[in-house]
Amino acid sequence: MKAHENAQCIEILPIVLLGIRTAVKEDIKASCVELVYGITLQLPNDINETSIIPPCDNIFVDRLRNTTRELNPVATCAHDLTELWSVDAIGIRDPVEIKSRQVADEEAVEFFRKTIKRNQDKRYEVYLPWKSEYPELESNKELVTKRLMSATKTLIRSGHLSEYVEVLNKWIREGIIEVVDEDKNKGYYLPHHPATTSHHLENVPDVRKETARQLQKSFYVDNCITSLETREEVAKFISEDKELMSAAKFDLRGWITSDKNVEETQKRYIPILGLSWNSENDELSCNSAIKISEENITKRTLLSIAQRIYDPIRFTSPTTLIPKIILQKTWEKINWDDVLPPDICNEFLAWYKHVNLLKDCKIPRRLIANPFKDCQISLHCFSDASKVFYAACISLRAKYNGKISIQLAANKPRLSPIKEITISRLELLRALIIILPDDRWT
Repeated sequence: MKAHENAQCIEILPIVLLGIRTAVKEDIKASCVELVYGITLQLPNDINETSIIPPCDNIFVDRLRNTTRELNPVATCAHDLTELWSVDAIGIRDPVEIKSRQVADEEAVEFFRKTIKRNQDKRYEVYLPWKSEYPELESNKELVTKRLMSATKTLIRSGHLSEYVEVLNKWIREGIIEVVDEDKNKGYYLPHHPATTSHHLENVPDVRKETARQLQKSFYVDNCITSLETREEVAKFISEDKELMSAAKFDLRGWITSDKNVEETQKRYIPILGLSWNSENDELSCNSAIKISEENITKRTLLSIAQRIYDPIRFTSPTTLIPKIILQKTWEKINWDDVLPPDICNEFLAWYKHVNLLKDCKIPRRLIANPFKDCQISLHCFSDASKVFYAACISLRAKYNGKISIQLAANKPRLSPIKEITISRLELLRALIIILPDDRWT
């Protein structure tokens, strides 16, 4: 069964119920529709509050909704699309969503502060923040298994696998975790995740405060990525942060820099947050190696390709925006698994044949070649709008010893809505991107 084609009913996911009960409470925003095969109940696809539904219906609706989402390709694609558009989102979210997340975050931080302590080995311990009220969880064994395989590969590359296994074996001996019966598919599994270092870095001697602040803003998961002005600062930073982190049994090693005089390991190409960093030339590049069959291209293929090129700093957006524009053209006219019309297919293939050239697009890691403190810095913003998309970019202008250099610092593109609106309104939207706070650009 597919979603209703009426634009006003796109958010409704039909669910078939067999039985004699046809009355529906109005406060759950549902409706009964009589079709040729019987009565159907239509529920909002994003219904979250099930406490207003009678208990017997509550359990049924929850389970049926989850099962339908797993089987329904439209719902699956909707999730993928949410992930796709969130990369280009300009930071506008529902106030209720923002508030609820803030409250949950504040409660988690407060719980962390109350329960954290250090054991005899100077390692940090903190209780798991269990929720007092929670819905019945479906089995996540398949998802956690994939994460385990990915984590294992990372541990093998970093040389920490044996240490990691020893920690798990110790927890088994101490009764903290237990081996799961392979025959039991039901249950919720806790995936492994790295420990945070923020608390440790907030409690360091004053003489190490500057290094601690630099570390605190430079960590992403288990990688430390930072930039310093001089060779002396780099050497001092490496020495002090090793001392700081070893005090809490965190081992930072495998340092790689663009300065060969302080480099500890010889490695030219390093993956950083989905990009490739050439430490020799100090340049970033994207992985654009995409292989697809050029026959029977569908809307689902378009969505897959549009998500495959990862560029968090959006330097390649003039290229990566094209498949999104083509995907938008297919929005209301073509089903997910229908072969694309020749004109749209040819437009996509023309883009696909040249997309691998992105690997030759080199992005300078440094915005300016000279120290910031010695330059006169100014930001220059530009934005524009058209019927197809609107965008904004920010460039950094630096003046040093009479010489001027300009480097693109960030850009943010956004597709225009399918429903045609005036250029004047689009001009307001492109102006909105420019005035958004700094954190909305990252």
